[in-house]
Amino acid sequence: MAIKPLEIITIKMQTPSPEILAKNIIYFCNILRSRGVPIGIDRSLDVIKSLSLDSFKNSNHFYWTLASILIYRAEHMKVFEKVFEEFWYQPNHPLTPKKKEEPKKSPNKESRKNDDLLSYADTPLPENTTPVTKNQPSKTPLLSSKIESLTKKDFNSMSPNEIAMARELITKIKFPLKPQPTRRWKISPSGKKLDLKQTIQKSLKNSGQLVNWRYKSRRLLYPSLVLLCDVSGSMKNYSRVLLHFLHVITHQIPDVSSFLFGTQLTNITPQLRKKEINLALQGISSLNIDWGTGTRIGFALKEFNLQWSRRLLTRNAMVILITDGLDSDAGQHLDNVMKRLKKSCKKLVWLNPLLRYANFKPITTGASTIILYTDLLLPIHNLESLQDLTKALDHITL
Repeated sequence: MAIKPLEIITIKMQTPSPEILAKNIIYFCNILRSRGVPIGIDRSLDVIKSLSLDSFKNSNHFYWTLASILIYRAEHMKVFEKVFEEFWYQPNHPLTPKKKEEPKKSPNKESRKNDDLLSYADTPLPENTTPVTKNQPSKTPLLSSKIESLTKKDFNSMSPNEIAMARELITKIKFPLKPQPTRRWKISPSGKKLDLKQTIQKSLKNSGQLVNWRYKSRRLLYPSLVLLCDVSGSMKNYSRVLLHFLHVITHQIPDVSSFLFGTQLTNITPQLRKKEINLALQGISSLNIDWGTGTRIGFALKEFNLQWSRRLLTRNAMVILITDGLDSDAGQHLDNVMKRLKKSCKKLVWLNPLLRYANFKPITTGASTIILYTDLLLPIHNLESLQDLTKALDHITL
């Protein structure tokens, strides 16, 4: 059933400050979210970017801009229309902070229509929220500023709310691994190589006359990707956030295998293949994983080489090792294990959170051994480093 638009007319209004506009849009999105409309941070940010200060001069344009970005389902349109009416047009609604008593006047429809949309923007909304006024400086930065500062903040120093926001932003990251040509061929109308065998076979139906030429091209397959993530005590805070990154990669690339290791190696690939992240994490928590213990890098990688290497490291495989290189076994037998792992894969990438320090040097036995066999060394301590990782892998040739 189509929802009729509100009877909104074009009104000339006083231009608000960008901060007041953005803050009230955030509050408006929070109310919709509390009423059951699924709105992520990305949509809130899209609204702020798409709306200019002049949008308030045409309230009809303002209404449909919000609706087109925030509402994806028809059943949510009624909720949106009701909240929009309550939030932007009713100055005496309970959502509005109380004002000083003034002589009561009975408002009519036309006076309500001509109310400035910004009358609500100056003193926003929900309960237990500090109202925003033009004369009072905002204590809360804009959403875009929050995201920009959050991308540079270390995972280890994030609050629970910031970690939740970081996990949501991780789901938007695109992993740039591209399919690679193999030695096998496939029939392709746009291929550049003549398929003589298929051409002759098809010509037999026409008494040997070559009517249509057949062409072929290389078959494309994604390279195998193996992720080995350290969950020891020194990596505990990082690994819990990076599990969301592993889940995103698993659902973007066909052939991905993920492992966690501390003192032993654990395969979590079946759990990460579940579409819902909560179900995936629930399945991982049921496994016997030694979270926050010591690190036996050599032992874990040796177990991987013996039990998994031959099955997984095929088709120009790439291995991504996520660890700080602090080994409880002091690098015992690590040299032979890393040499075997390097020979089994096409590229070996080491992601180390300690690279957040400008003066980092691999002086420990484990780190100094791993770096000898690494093709690419990158940091992995914040959202910005994850974005740099995707850019760096986009330029790697397998």
